[in-house]
Amino acid sequence: MMQRKPKRRSARLDDALEMRDLIWELMRSRGKVERIGEYGRHLVWREAGFEALLRTPFQNIRELLGDVSGLPEEALPLPYGLDLWIPTGKVMNIEWDVRGAGVRLAAFRRGPWEQELKALHQRLLRGRKGG
Repeated sequence: MMQRKPKRRSARLDDALEMRDLIWELMRSRGKVERIGEYGRHLVWREAGFEALLRTPFQNIRELLGDVSGLPEEALPLPYGLDLWIPTGKVMNIEWDVRGAGVRLAAFRRGPWEQELKALHQRLLRGRKGG
């Protein structure tokens, strides 16, 4: 019997997860909670041309979607979501579940912003981790 190899993540997804983690660190230390219209309170981070918004299960996005009874489970949003915009538009939309096992990369537009974000993270948070 032939065994299936575990599915390997793509380099694109790995890079998006790295960006998500950097953004999350910046949001935790420099973000603020804001009310976003009817969507409730969200953690938002705006700095150096970046704008990020974190969605958590507390926003109950399914309520906003209305009747989702006919949609397959894979079409429903995962509990956590992060959107990132730069001045030219949205560059990332990633969702994940609480265990981190389920990840959905809805959008990831590569560009110089990736290196700019890494440099900004390094400059702003360098001293916080002993480095």
